[in-house]
Amino acid sequence: LQIIIQCLVGLIITCYGVVHVAGIFREIRVSAESESKTWDMLSNRQAFYMFNHRGKAIHSSNRAGHFG
Repeated sequence: LQIIIQCLVGLIITCYGVVHVAGIFREIRVSAESESKTWDMLSNRQAFYMFNHRGKAIHSSNRAGHFG
């Protein structure tokens, strides 16, 4: 019973800290970032682009050995 009371008190203190210490909540605007993008670019993940990979080495070895 004591641990349940401690958990509830901790939860209440945490909720109070998150709501009152964080400051004023502001609206998150998605439209400002997405106005410059087209529909094709919305699902584009530029962080996952990779140009240096082992595909070049595999392709060059196939050309040298004339496999295929």
